[in-house]
Amino acid sequence: MIAETKLSNLIKWGKAVVLLCTMAFLCSCANFGGDDDRAQKTGADVYVYDFEDLGIELLKNNEYISLNYDSSGIYGLKKSNNDGHINYSFSRIKNGQTRAEEILIGSGNTRFDYLCTDNNDNFFVLRTIYPDKKGVDNIIDDYEYSGKGEKKLVKYSPSGDQIWAAALTTQDAEGYIRDMAYVKEIGILTCSTEGLSLYDEMTGEGKTIVSKDKGDIHGDRELLIAPDGTVFAVETDSSWKYIVYEFDTKKMNLGKKSSIPKEVPLGTSFFTGTDNDFYYVDKNCIYAFNKGDEKTRKICDLIDSGFYADNIVLLFEKNNDEYEIIADYNTASSRAFSMRKKDILSDEKKSITIGITTSDSFVRQQVNIFNQENREFNIILTDYTENSLLGYHSAYGRLLEDMQKGSGPDILILSSYSDMCDLRSKGFLEPIDSYLKNDPDISSRKYIDNITRAIKENGKQFAIMPYFSINTCAASSEFLAGETVSLSNYRNLCNKHNVKIQNVMGTMNFAGSDILYETSGFDFIDIKEKTCDFQNYNFINLISLIREVKRAEDSENYKPLDSNCYIENKSMLLPYNISSFEDYRIIRDGYFGSDIFFNGYPSIGGGISYIEPGMMLSINSRSEYKEKAYEFIRYFLLDEYQYSVEWGFPVYEKALDQLMDKSIRARYYIDDSGKRVDTNSTITIGKKEFVITPLTSNEAFYMKNFIYSLNKLQYRNPEIVSLMSESLKPYYIGDINAEKASSLVQHRIEKYLKE
Repeated sequence: MIAETKLSNLIKWGKAVVLLCTMAFLCSCANFGGDDDRAQKTGADVYVYDFEDLGIELLKNNEYISLNYDSSGIYGLKKSNNDGHINYSFSRIKNGQTRAEEILIGSGNTRFDYLCTDNNDNFFVLRTIYPDKKGVDNIIDDYEYSGKGEKKLVKYSPSGDQIWAAALTTQDAEGYIRDMAYVKEIGILTCSTEGLSLYDEMTGEGKTIVSKDKGDIHGDRELLIAPDGTVFAVETDSSWKYIVYEFDTKKMNLGKKSSIPKEVPLGTSFFTGTDNDFYYVDKNCIYAFNKGDEKTRKICDLIDSGFYADNIVLLFEKNNDEYEIIADYNTASSRAFSMRKKDILSDEKKSITIGITTSDSFVRQQVNIFNQENREFNIILTDYTENSLLGYHSAYGRLLEDMQKGSGPDILILSSYSDMCDLRSKGFLEPIDSYLKNDPDISSRKYIDNITRAIKENGKQFAIMPYFSINTCAASSEFLAGETVSLSNYRNLCNKHNVKIQNVMGTMNFAGSDILYETSGFDFIDIKEKTCDFQNYNFINLISLIREVKRAEDSENYKPLDSNCYIENKSMLLPYNISSFEDYRIIRDGYFGSDIFFNGYPSIGGGISYIEPGMMLSINSRSEYKEKAYEFIRYFLLDEYQYSVEWGFPVYEKALDQLMDKSIRARYYIDDSGKRVDTNSTITIGKKEFVITPLTSNEAFYMKNFIYSLNKLQYRNPEIVSLMSESLKPYYIGDINAEKASSLVQHRIEKYLKE
């Protein structure tokens, strides 16, 4: 099976492993016309590189379990998932070729792990064959297997023909293999939980060479192959400091131990080279060192270079000061880049800053594209979530402080509607209506109208919201017979349907009652007018409901509800954040077992369901580069991004329709015998497993109509929620009555809004 992919001479030397070192981003201020204060540098002091996207996507709808290389090019063990049907293949990209050749080696009840090659392009993999496909599905993780699979080390020819299949050594069979490497002209070295084994490359005959009690005390040993074929073993010692062994091919043992600089952090993954023995990525820089060195050397400052990624999974040397890397993004794709050192660090590009208070891989990916395509401007990310142990609200506080000082970023990326409103009210956000209207690519497309209207403030739009989820409460259509639960009627409905008041919200406990303050509680606040009205019977009904929950928990015979409470008609409302059409099936079949409707959170006039922003992009009203800022944020309304939304709902109508159409179609594959095999996902709720079957057309249209009925964004303000909770404590313990409690809340929230 041959698949064509645009791949260049990507790999010269290197080994790809997942790097568990997410890049952090340095904080920097927006450019409002001031000069860049960085001094010009030359020579060895320059850590800035030019990055060029090679136009290669390696991990799109598939997964490379491992990427290996030799002098001929790159070889990968590829795992493809086609609607639940798994195929394993060798993927080969030879130097000078632009085609990736894939050789299918197994599927169904077979699993493959690890990969290395010899000098003749033969492949070696660990293969496990289970009695049936269920054995593969029951794998606990990458290292432990729950089925009785037959594991062997297998050698394949370059064309995919099996040459030999060798039984594992007793040591490898009793443990599990964590890594393996080809030792030139000798065989395959395996690293397992029990030690090291060596398998003859001609026959596959294996023997134990290092037992478990010899090193690897923390079980973190990793095998690395240098460009000249030298095999290294890297692990931590008793002091949790990295050490490295060079495998001795004469004595057949780990050989001499060398130190690794103490500054290398735990959790690092290493890459080998020629000019330097090893490379690694720590936060926002690439470093290098040789075995025995006491200090590392900085090679590249990724942030100063304007390059961002979630992980780097491969780095290798090409020439002096020239590298190629594979950068991974959490958007299920990895891209290859070349990087060449700049001779001079100058002010040749103006800086545009983006302040992020929420993470999105597409933002990082798009920043790289913008920086490479734009000769005049360079985008720098400012991550306000860094070192913020208090969460999103603390990150927003840091952003607001910069905005008030006049040093805020040009582009703001938020996840909270309340923060967007706060910044807008202070005059920090630029209206973008004229940009959208004069943009033919945007104005010619039809976006969900009620979502667009909901995000506007006083008829003006101050942010782009590319996708959203829905915060609501589901209920049984049959049980409630079409009646909507509200703050004014929940007691009557409880009496009518024999439901205890404390069970209205299902498994919600008193500690989780903030969910009602965040939703129903804000029904008594007019944020725009900065007024509130808590002194009425509807608010008293709300806090009375929460008090009943606390009283029930405090009783001696308290028994919490489980997920069966909806099927057993013991409860009425299921709080749920809906992020896909399939959630309808999960709620209907998994929780209620019958038709449902979305009641929303009980409010004054019925129920309210909330639009939950996934990400909001705004432009600083004081930015000098508003046009360029818009040029960046518009991408998130275009087809490429809108059709890529997998979690949440896109705001582009056609992209939403595509998700709806997908939700009613069965997922299946055709097996080797030509038989159709359905591959519906399953979900476990409580102790029961449910199959997520496709929606009916009526169910899908109900979901779509529900989305089109939404008109209120969720306004989250932790300070207001905290004030409510603190004010109501005396009421919940019986020190004051409901009227006094509502008066206290009214006073404190009113004072907060005025301030």
